[in-house]
Amino acid sequence: MKSGLKLPAFFNRQSVAAAIALLLFLPLLFLNIRADHDWGDDFAQYLAQAENIARFHPMSQTGYVYNEFYPSLGPKAYPPGFPLMISAITGKYGNYIPPYNYLISVFLLATALLTVLFLKRHFGLIPALVLSLMVYYNPYVMELKAEVMADIPFAFLFVLFLVMIPDLQQLSSRRKWLLAGVVTGVAISVKTAGFALAAGLAMYTGWHLIMAFLRKRAIKSLWKSAVDPALSIGAALGIVLLLNLIFMRGASGASSYLNTFSLGSLPETVAMNLYTYTEVLRLFFVSLNSQIFWFGFIAGSAAVTFALTGLIVAFRRGPGIAEWVTLAYLGLLLVYPYHNSGFRFLLPLAPLILNYIATAVGAMNPGRGGIALSVLATAMILVTYMPALKELQERKAVIQEGPYAVHAQNAFEQINAITPGDALIVFIKPRALARFTGRNSMAHLPESTPVEVYKQFEAIGPTHFLLYSELPDPALENYIRTNRREIELIWRNQFFRLYRKV
Repeated sequence: MKSGLKLPAFFNRQSVAAAIALLLFLPLLFLNIRADHDWGDDFAQYLAQAENIARFHPMSQTGYVYNEFYPSLGPKAYPPGFPLMISAITGKYGNYIPPYNYLISVFLLATALLTVLFLKRHFGLIPALVLSLMVYYNPYVMELKAEVMADIPFAFLFVLFLVMIPDLQQLSSRRKWLLAGVVTGVAISVKTAGFALAAGLAMYTGWHLIMAFLRKRAIKSLWKSAVDPALSIGAALGIVLLLNLIFMRGASGASSYLNTFSLGSLPETVAMNLYTYTEVLRLFFVSLNSQIFWFGFIAGSAAVTFALTGLIVAFRRGPGIAEWVTLAYLGLLLVYPYHNSGFRFLLPLAPLILNYIATAVGAMNPGRGGIALSVLATAMILVTYMPALKELQERKAVIQEGPYAVHAQNAFEQINAITPGDALIVFIKPRALARFTGRNSMAHLPESTPVEVYKQFEAIGPTHFLLYSELPDPALENYIRTNRREIELIWRNQFFRLYRKV
């Protein structure tokens, strides 16, 4: 379904469309550039791994001590792709945040441009711009790009793969299939969720083989339709294996993720994730800072309805690689036990969600009136974003609660001075503590009983315990209280209390 608004042929050129999109999305480079970070301490592990790469040290030696009882906190080491991307910045700037913000902003800008080009091929330039503006100027995305995380670079690689799909489905050259395999391999090396791209290729190939077999096509024809996707998947796995051999050195990051899965609770996990991600998508367009925030609820509910409808329509028309990738990625999200990540796990899927929304609307043959109504709805959504975006810009220079706060930095210096180099400190944010103090750190499973905490500590053997008033840790407080004869307070200030095991 092309746009009902006919544009001059000049605007159909890819270069012209890219230039228009670039002008519209260029502000993404400069919005919400911060000099600090919140307590989400994934970033600290990424920086530690990147610094190890820059200094030719084993990547996984970050000071974070993995607790097998608490695998959802994070793996022993993240995949090497994103640390490799930022290693040059880390080698020069260390913990200084703005250069990382600018790099991730470039990735977000590129993701927005590729999304426009991906949607334009099917729906025309105006719908592509309209839909993309709603996602990439969303205040949540603006906040996400201020975090040193792999999600936005991964989203870029995901949409880059999507842009390549039409050429692949037309049985283009083997070189393009191999290039798609390279993109897939890099995506997997940035986030293990990239395996959904390889799984989608495998499912697409399997589907075509089954259909060809049922139509009694010749064996030679069957082989030709399978060999290129197989080479693509092989190239992807080869890149993953090579990068793991070079950088992981037995860190077993992927196996750390596997520890979070439990077959016994799978039905409950799927049900919870189905509800959670439906609500995340429905509430994505709601910006409570605006007086017309209610419109976001309407838009969000429509987005869920149209996206699901569009996916069904696409499968009925004949599933392509995009549909199988969607199915593989959604399947991965539904079985993954961790569901507190908000929209960031859906961000790579955003171009496909927009695609299915447009597919469903197009199936209704809305004509020019429908397109004009969509533009008006987008304008209202963007208006609801404005107060939140303005607030983000106004407080970007204010140091937020997190490891860059002055009192936290002072505490880290003190902890480094009074603890031995081989100390192992229990703290609710162990990766941040390890990064800023140079001491090994671990965390226990939240809401554990004293017996459960004791079992976790017995297996690892911590020497110190840190409490912070702004991040309550009732389980650790209870453990310290019930073991007073074995634990002594050695330092405290207004915010922190550091204990030592006697």
